[in-house]
Amino acid sequence: MRVALGMLMAALAMPGAEAPPLSLAVEEIERVAASEPPVLGIDTQIRAARVLAGRDREAAGRMLRASGSRIFTLTHQATRAGLLKEWMTAALILDRDGAEMTLRAWLDGLPERGLGFEDRAPLLGLAESVKEVFPELSVAIRGRAVSLPETDPEQPAAASKPGLFGLNHLIPEGLSVEETVSLARREKNPVVALDLLLKVVDEEEDARRRGVLLSEALDLTERVEDPVERILAQSMLTRRLYEAGDRPRAAVGAQMLAGTFEKMYHCGAEPCDRFTEGENPGEAIHVFAEYLKEHRIAPEALGLSHPSLRVRLLLLDVEAGGA
Repeated sequence: MRVALGMLMAALAMPGAEAPPLSLAVEEIERVAASEPPVLGIDTQIRAARVLAGRDREAAGRMLRASGSRIFTLTHQATRAGLLKEWMTAALILDRDGAEMTLRAWLDGLPERGLGFEDRAPLLGLAESVKEVFPELSVAIRGRAVSLPETDPEQPAAASKPGLFGLNHLIPEGLSVEETVSLARREKNPVVALDLLLKVVDEEEDARRRGVLLSEALDLTERVEDPVERILAQSMLTRRLYEAGDRPRAAVGAQMLAGTFEKMYHCGAEPCDRFTEGENPGEAIHVFAEYLKEHRIAPEALGLSHPSLRVRLLLLDVEAGGA
């Protein structure tokens, strides 16, 4: 606890580190991307190719070629299509002819049998993304997609779930702070309960009481099923607890966040060569990196040392012209 608290206090108190020169930033990006699990490394290389296209075209080209080669080593067709869609955004800037050749090679290599419902959405997304530049190829890809089932015939339709940070329409008007807190404590859905607590935190005038509500909200985050929402909530609440002067609970929040992040993005013995439930984990990490940068939170302040997060923060610095 003392170590986590010390890290939290030091990192939140210090200004952001000076960005490295562009050449060193490129070297670090290439090093990390090459060592990341496949889906994360490919995502890093694609983002780097886009960011570097106007500043270091040679390095951007290397990233583009490396990511394209890695995509073709993947065996999961839905993941291939999803990453190829992102790859095209960089390829059309750097090498339009190469982009068309790659897309044709991928389409020619699609198996005649074996595609299913999980491939439909990625194929349609790819077709939509290239319809203006390669209309014939777009039509061909769409033709393969529309023949696939829209849902998994073996699974019931998923019920929609309320999302965090957008539930104000579910909260009755005219409730006092005490009534809203009481409603939150009776609520069985942790997302709804957490949103209720977050709504009234800033309305509570007593600082001690505000700290209690923040701490209670932090405990609730452990029950939030969506890992991205849980990460965002824990990082926000950790920062708020620190600013409120509750250093011990802020340290607990930092440890909770680090555990959530590592569990979600550390592959361990898994190959990490495919998206799960159609979600690109690289995009989720990038969104979190943007959140940290926007709020000027050093990842060390939250006990985070994940290389995929660090390299995306570096890419944001390069994109902003800081490297």
